[in-house]
Amino acid sequence: METVMYTQAMDLVYLPENNVSRFGLDLTSSSFKELVASLILYGFDISKSSLVVYTLTDKEKTTVETLRNAQLQTYRELKDAIPVYRIRESDEGDGKEIGTYETISITPDEITSMYHRMYFSKENTPYPAVYGGVSGNHRSVAILLANCVRAKEDKELILSLPCTVKTYASKIERFADTVQDNGSAQIGRIKLSPRDSVVSARTLFSLGVIEARFRKIFLPGTGQKLFALAKVDARFSKLTIIDKILAGNLDYGKIDKEAIRKLSKRTNASKADVELALAGKGKNESAIMDKTSIVQWARQTNLPIVRLVLSCILQKDNSLILPIGEKSDDVNRAIKKLVPNIETLSELPEKYLEKVLADTE
Repeated sequence: METVMYTQAMDLVYLPENNVSRFGLDLTSSSFKELVASLILYGFDISKSSLVVYTLTDKEKTTVETLRNAQLQTYRELKDAIPVYRIRESDEGDGKEIGTYETISITPDEITSMYHRMYFSKENTPYPAVYGGVSGNHRSVAILLANCVRAKEDKELILSLPCTVKTYASKIERFADTVQDNGSAQIGRIKLSPRDSVVSARTLFSLGVIEARFRKIFLPGTGQKLFALAKVDARFSKLTIIDKILAGNLDYGKIDKEAIRKLSKRTNASKADVELALAGKGKNESAIMDKTSIVQWARQTNLPIVRLVLSCILQKDNSLILPIGEKSDDVNRAIKKLVPNIETLSELPEKYLEKVLADTE
């Protein structure tokens, strides 16, 4: 069930335990700074973006005061100014074009003062919250920074936010919504990084989400890979696979999807098998004939040219077949006389070869 409404920023809180679908907030990323710049210039564009929220439980409401006091203290302890983008609105006589980005800095004092203004009463008491954020955690920080600049430019602060209030049957449904929103291409959303994705996958798997749901939350192929990775990570917890990805010690992009999927389905997989798969070894092994089968074929075939090709493969040396390659036109004509439809028959092996080569690159 959904209800669309406006709420004040002070009525909304993002509880850390409900917003673990990202590895962390990178304030220095271009996408985040561009979001801040848009909010400074245009405010919250309600025609293109809204926030998804849910009604806090009584227990959750009791944690808001502590959370807001802690966040205020975090801003007070900032040592460096935060650089953000601002879109040039007018000609300021310095040669810079209107509409271009320029970098400006927001001081820790400005951020602390604005956070207090938005979320604390004049009596220095945190405002109670009514709603918990499902989407928009990054946007809430961007709004805070944008308001720092808007205040200096005498613009109206962004305090009234369009929200869709949703009722969820379970925590799983709510978290799935958070991940899907983060992966959305709509304005105001910052694309999930690989590390964001694996953080989400680990949480979703721990909540009991099945692979079919993973494919709906993420793109189908990505969902399959992330489900398999989370499954293997949970089964071989001592290898700390996802933690290694988050620490930058393992490249998520180099983990082969099919290799990790096959591994996740094996009941007899060992630690060594996992390490080989993560290293990119043993990848797509079933797609390539093993050495024993090649030797057996070479011994059984009655075609010398096939035996010669197989010998080259086994010895990793193609020099033996080069003399035949020099007479390829004669060889092809002779074969075509014996097998008239050889060109048609060769199309399937060619397509298969392209697939194998693509899978093993």
